[in-house]
Amino acid sequence: MLEVVLLATALHAGRLRPPLPRGVRCRAPLAVAEDTPAGLSDEPQTVDIYGRVLACDTDPEDADCVPSEPVVKVYSVHSSQNPMMPWSNKAQEESTGSGFSIRHDGRLCVLTNAHVVADATYVEVRKAGDARKYVATRVKLSHECDLATLSVEDERFWEGVEPLSFGSMPSLQDEVAVVGYPEGGEGVSITQGVVSRIEIQRYVHSGTSLLAIQIDAAINPGNSGGPAIDASGDVIGVAFQNQQESQNIGYVIPVPTIHHFLEDSKPGLPQECAGFCSLGIFWQVSQSLPRLLTRPLARLGLTARSSSPGRRLRTHSFTSSSEWASGLAC
Repeated sequence: MLEVVLLATALHAGRLRPPLPRGVRCRAPLAVAEDTPAGLSDEPQTVDIYGRVLACDTDPEDADCVPSEPVVKVYSVHSSQNPMMPWSNKAQEESTGSGFSIRHDGRLCVLTNAHVVADATYVEVRKAGDARKYVATRVKLSHECDLATLSVEDERFWEGVEPLSFGSMPSLQDEVAVVGYPEGGEGVSITQGVVSRIEIQRYVHSGTSLLAIQIDAAINPGNSGGPAIDASGDVIGVAFQNQQESQNIGYVIPVPTIHHFLEDSKPGLPQECAGFCSLGIFWQVSQSLPRLLTRPLARLGLTARSSSPGRRLRTHSFTSSSEWASGLAC
């Protein structure tokens, strides 16, 4: 009996702490002045799946204190056109992807990949820990950069949702985490890796070559549309494709491309994108070009073809570096 009384006294005085429940983490206790009110010192604090402390004015054990998960699962029923019989469509198919909540033009919406909701006749979204599915509507879609935004009219879906914020371009070897709903389970999944390459890549959905971030975190079917998050919890891109012949080579659409998609629109048609500008030419350079540039009369092996809409197709073969520069200027 004496040992029980001493243990209770020590717990009340704060010299001992009961063990935390499994899965709950707390940050290091801060130095608190002696006149600090009780209950505001170094109490254990719950964090979300990204390690961010959940600030609440109520009891941390209260379920209403924990905000809803911003990363959602996207359900799509789609039917694409049959290229062999253009007058008919293929049979309806069901597929799933990922998305996450953002705030754009003062309104909450879900950002995902275009190929997740392309040719969709019916789209639904579901939050983690919520069995209900909410009907979503496509607001804006760009096949060129493989991005789309969805709106959900049901206000219950947005209760407690804290949208993610965008960060900046990462550097090589920066740690990233990809969050989404890949195949193999119903819950949210997190894979971690580092940034291994930043360069122009071919987007499989459209065939367009745009800026992309290569990471070594696993991106599997179902991860498309999920956010790639840095160490501070900011979004640095959207997962959209992987290298099938290799392992742990995934690609992320960077923030500058996302901002261009969100701000881009045709005059009078805010729901359609004008697209990305390009030079309008295709070129091929031989491997010996640096050596041949020192020989003005040598043939460079460079071919440029004009492909701008409404212009006559022309083919150029340049024999000197000066002619090459003047030809491109035209």
